[in-house]
Parts: sequence; C-alpha cells; structure tokens
Amino acid sequence: MEKKLDSKNYVIGKSPKADYQIKGDKTVSGLHVMLFVNEKGEVFITENIPGKQKPESTNGTFINGKKLQKGSFHMLQGYEIVKLGNTTINWRDIVQNEGVQSEKEVDSKFFEKTKISQGSNKGLKTFFIVLIAIILVAAITALLLSVGDKQKLTGEWISENNYNVSYEFFEDGTFSYDSLGFSKYGTWVVFKDSNVKKIELQYNENDMPIYIKKLVNSQYNRNQLTGSEVEDAYYGNLFNMTNSYTYPIQILGFSPSGFKTSRALKTKVYVTAENYRNVVATKTITQGYYTFTGEFTDISKGWQQIGSGSVKNKEEVSLDPVIIAPGQSFGFLIISRGLNRFSRDTERMYVTNTNSEDHFLQISKGQATFQNNRRYNGKVLVEDCFKYGVNDRCVKSRGSDNWRGSVRYGLLQNIFEWNYNFESDGSIELNNNYFFKNIE
Repeated sequence: MEKKLDSKNYVIGKSPKADYQIKGDKTVSGLHVMLFVNEKGEVFITENIPGKQKPESTNGTFINGKKLQKGSFHMLQGYEIVKLGNTTINWRDIVQNEGVQSEKEVDSKFFEKTKISQGSNKGLKTFFIVLIAIILVAAITALLLSVGDKQKLTGEWISENNYNVSYEFFEDGTFSYDSLGFSKYGTWVVFKDSNVKKIELQYNENDMPIYIKKLVNSQYNRNQLTGSEVEDAYYGNLFNMTNSYTYPIQILGFSPSGFKTSRALKTKVYVTAENYRNVVATKTITQGYYTFTGEFTDISKGWQQIGSGSVKNKEEVSLDPVIIAPGQSFGFLIISRGLNRFSRDTERMYVTNTNSEDHFLQISKGQATFQNNRRYNGKVLVEDCFKYGVNDRCVKSRGSDNWRGSVRYGLLQNIFEWNYNFESDGSIELNNNYFFKNIE
C-alpha cells in the first residue's frame, strides 16, 4: 500500500511572518507567494495565500519568464526558474528544507578553546605580519593585472569566424553580446587563477538561454515502405531526447528535413515528460467488420501539444517552453500531414541502433508512426516490423524509424568562466575563439 505524504504550505516573502523570508528586496511583497505540496509530493505555486487580503503580489511572480496569472495554481516541475520581483528563489531547496533558511553562525567559544602562551604570541604576531604582506603583494599584483587587462579589453571585439558575433566590454564592468542583431547583457571581471588569465561573464537571467545550439539528426533507414497504396494522413516519429549537460536545456524548435515534397506540410509536435515507450501500449481496435491489433499511443493521454504549423523542409516549428533537467529524458512525437506512397524494398529495415548526440543533448533511435482520424479511433499507430520472404526480411508498412531533421536548443546557464590571452597581432583568444578589436 502506497504511503501518502502530508500536505504542506510554505509562504515566501519579506515579512518576518513568512516561512521563508527574503531580505533586502523592496520588489518582494510581505507575503508574496505560497508553495503548496500535496499528498503525492507535487509542488504548486500560487499568490492566493490564506488570510491575505490582497490576492496577488505588487510586482508579480514569474516562472521561466512568464507571469503567474492572478488566482492560478502552477505545478512546478524539473528545474523551472521562479522569480519574485527581482529575486530568484530555489524553490526545490525551500521544499526540501521545509521552508527553513539555514544560516551559518560563528562559534563564539572557538577563541576560548584556543590557548596560546604569552611566549608564542610574538611568533604568531610575526607570522600574521608576513602573511598580510604576502596577501597585499598578491592583491596589488592582481589589481595591476585586472586594471591593465581591463583597459585592453574595453571596447568592441568581433569574431574572426563570424562578423555577426561580437562582444563589447565597458569600463563600468558591464558588457553586451551581439549575435545576428540580438543583444544580451551582463557583467564581467578578469582575474588570474594559477597563472592562467580568466574572464567571468555573468549574463542577466532574463536573457537565458544565452547560447543557442543545433543538433542535426540525419540517421534514417533507406528502405522505408512496402505496398502500392497512397493515403492522406499524418506520418511521423516517436523518439526520446536526453539532457547530457550539467545545466537545464530549453528546447526551442524542430526543423524537419525528411519531406519528399517542396510543399509546406502541417506539422504537430507533442511531448511527454518520460520515455515515450511508457505511453505506448498494445491494443485491439474494432471498426465495423475490421479488427486490428498493434501498438498505439493516445495523444489525449500522457501527451501535451507544444507546437504546430505548416512548414517546408528545414523550416522550424516554434514551440511552447520545454525545459529538460540534467539527466532527464523526454519523449517527443512529431507528425506531418501528407501523401505517402508505399514501395517495396529488398533490404532489412526497422532494427537500428543509431542515435545522434553532441556534448549536451542526445536523440535516441525512434519508431515511425501513422495517424488517420478515420482509422484506429484517432489513435496514433506505432509502426512495427514484420517478417517477409524466404530470408525473413524485417519490413514495415510506413515510414522510417528515425526522425530526420534538426532541433534548436539553448543552455539555461548564465555564468561562464573562460581563459583569455592577448595575441601579438592585437587579437584576443577567448574560449578558443579569436576576436579582433573594432577601432572605428
């Protein structure tokens, strides 16, 4: 029998009456929001606090940059970013610590426990004088380094590989990053670590994701179809994507590249917060005199539609925000409406171990899908292979297993620490990329 948890509430705000008090931020209300944990351990956030006369905060609550609607409850999942006024909170820690802020206190009895004889005080005094001198010399050296390099770095630096990418560093310690006309801002400092020059860039949290990447998935089976039928329906793929990075990843868009037509096809994108195989089941469907048994997934159960649009090959379907936490896998279903001509092939297909990945994201091998609202009661058929011919070839009736296209995504990381070095030609090496100074 499953043990139920007790429901709990944690009020957050700047008031001492709050379970979790935020100090020093005037944009946070006295009782700003409440975290509600139900019996299942699910966490919800709301501005509706029992006993609070005004049902919403003055400066609002933002989740992944979107304002929490008045009177609503939002279920928090994964690594969603919650901001109250100008303060970002770690809601997971608040729940795990049951709303209590832990503060380190200095043990006042420490000095009483330390006994130093009068004769050793002189040696201790000399030691501290030498130590302070060493620290001062190191601090002055670091200051001269930072001042000299800061003056050299001040100005606009343009990428040698892409003139549309540039950094501009200002004397007040702020900077701007420009890529294809889109600018993002933050603060910067330079320092030395084990004789290695380093620069730390801290972007504004509202500008995340900072760096946008693209992963192309081109693995597919050449032998796709069998038969001679042509049918107007939705064809597509199921697959999983796993976050292999140490920071959350936001999925921004999908661009199909497997269409065999120059026309735009209506395309839909669905997501489930688990392995797609968990929402696939064997079913027997009867329609009139027709009975069929196979694997299906029901998009009305366990799936959420996050994007749709008519796109051509390599055009992007934009998405609602989807954030995958480190180590987490989400299942995706992408289907496009079009005519699919079946043709017999002589090679093996379906069984494949291919997948695409980079240092941050991994796309698993998938399974082809078929949906026609006039058949299978609108459910999505998950294509399986069947044995055919004297050699027991593994063939399929529709589609290629692996989705063909690219995914655009961003890393939800706003602090970067890179090595830098000034070159003899006046350029700078920054994170293994070279930039030249704009002297106009």
